[in-house]
Amino acid sequence: GVSSRRLLVSLVAAILFGSLHAPYLPLVALAAAFGFALAWLSLRTPNVLAVVCCQFVLGLQVNLILGLSMRVGAFHNHPDVRFLGAVFSRLDRAISSLR
Repeated sequence: GVSSRRLLVSLVAAILFGSLHAPYLPLVALAAAFGFALAWLSLRTPNVLAVVCCQFVLGLQVNLILGLSMRVGAFHNHPDVRFLGAVFSRLDRAISSLR
């Protein structure tokens, strides 16, 4: 039924959201649990702003209270990499080469 589909969708979302926080296992587990809760909430009352606010507040608490590192993915092993700076500098070079 509907609730079994919600459960399945929430589980898939939790796994995906948790995996985005790899390779730091405590953060993966916390993100998966939180991802499940947010997916379930979103399916019951779809409100993107509420989800964004909840993620911001939990992320702040995880960092300030629990002291867990918030570096994930490529930034975990290379904290000196500035993603947006790298992306925008490449875009700037690509646009300049078109002129």
